[in-house]
Amino acid sequence: LSFIGRPDEALWHIQKAMELDPELPSNNISMLIVEFWKGGWNLPRYLQIITDMLQACPGSAELRLFYAMYFFIMGNLKQAMVEISLAVELDPYAPEIKSRLMRIYFARKEYEKCLGICDQLIAEANRGGTQNLGHLVRSGKSHVGEVGARARRDGVCSATRLRAGLP
Repeated sequence: LSFIGRPDEALWHIQKAMELDPELPSNNISMLIVEFWKGGWNLPRYLQIITDMLQACPGSAELRLFYAMYFFIMGNLKQAMVEISLAVELDPYAPEIKSRLMRIYFARKEYEKCLGICDQLIAEANRGGTQNLGHLVRSGKSHVGEVGARARRDGVCSATRLRAGLP
């Protein structure tokens, strides 16, 4: 609900779930997500919540995903890759984790690996009926292919150059 613009409603549901089991990791993760969106991207608070929760539940693929995204947002692609790799190891079939892995590969200019994840997600979407995800990934794959081809053709992988739309 927080992702579709209804964080207050999401917060109400999470608070009810927290009353039932305040220690349940998924409740805490959900609270983290809502706090992040409602808090205007308060990254120091986000980092504190993530690190506290990782101490309590280091084997959570979802927490590793959020930790990876923190590093991604901060521009630390090396650490983002470490954390997303742990998330994939913990839950190799989660499309939400694979889609973030795809983003990190793209940011690292590892276009072939990014396209490989695109293909996996499209195949999984076609098998499992997750058509919305499949459509989004197919659109993203087209963009990745164009950017990768341009970078290979020019021999330049400068994000500034690509963002400026230069050939």
